[in-house]
Amino acid sequence: MFHAENPVHTVRKRTVRWALLVVVAVVVTAVVMTWLLRTMAPGGVPPWWIYPPLLAAWFVLLWSVPELLGLILAWRQVGWSVDVYEQGVVESRFGAVRQAMPFAGGVIDPSRALFASPHPDEGPGLLTAPWKGELIQVPSEIRAAAQPILVRETLARLSRGDRVDFPGTHDPKPGITLTSDRMRVPNGHEFEIARMRIQYSKSNSDNAGYVVVDDPCRADGFHILTDEIEKGFHAQGGHGVPGLQRPSPNLAVVRETLHVLVDPDGHRVMYRAQQQEGE
Repeated sequence: MFHAENPVHTVRKRTVRWALLVVVAVVVTAVVMTWLLRTMAPGGVPPWWIYPPLLAAWFVLLWSVPELLGLILAWRQVGWSVDVYEQGVVESRFGAVRQAMPFAGGVIDPSRALFASPHPDEGPGLLTAPWKGELIQVPSEIRAAAQPILVRETLARLSRGDRVDFPGTHDPKPGITLTSDRMRVPNGHEFEIARMRIQYSKSNSDNAGYVVVDDPCRADGFHILTDEIEKGFHAQGGHGVPGLQRPSPNLAVVRETLHVLVDPDGHRVMYRAQQQEGE
């Protein structure tokens, strides 16, 4: 589905360019200084055209120091490659497989940059490739490929009566726990899934708020409303479940799972009720 790597030739070209610039700067500086020492009388004033090439050469030499540090770091990251498949992800370096892990049974790491698996084919089950250079898009590709599999696995486990725990944003903070009929959020509150509705929202570019929408495809956020108080699912009576608004990497998995567990059209009923109340 996706392949990315930090190739050697890219860093090699960058290193050659850096070396050529440094050599040119050193040669220009040496030639100019040698010419001045040989031709200029003691105490004389150098001609004006000496300064531009000399300043440019010194600038390149100063710039080469931080650039060298960046090259050293870049060389430490070359050779990594990541392949994202429909069922898992493989990480290699210089052609040798370092990690190979299936999405089934895994979890998107709270750092939102790695994928962890309890039963990888190779390695400890945690990706180690640095997400730099050409690999910068890998985390988003891994999440996009892993989420539908994690949703299906979560639903299968819930149907068997198992409990599913999603990690929190930062260890050791707890995350979200789902059972077949209830959900527990990080603050310890539990909510009955049968008495929930998903409220989808879209960020409002005009201000810092958001607008409620009835189409999940147009939404970029969501929270849960419950009917535990008198006015039920209406916007003025329901309340958001704390914890689901946090930037959790597994939030999409929880959202899609709840979308299946809760009546898939329940959010549309709630949205229309809110619209009628407003009118």
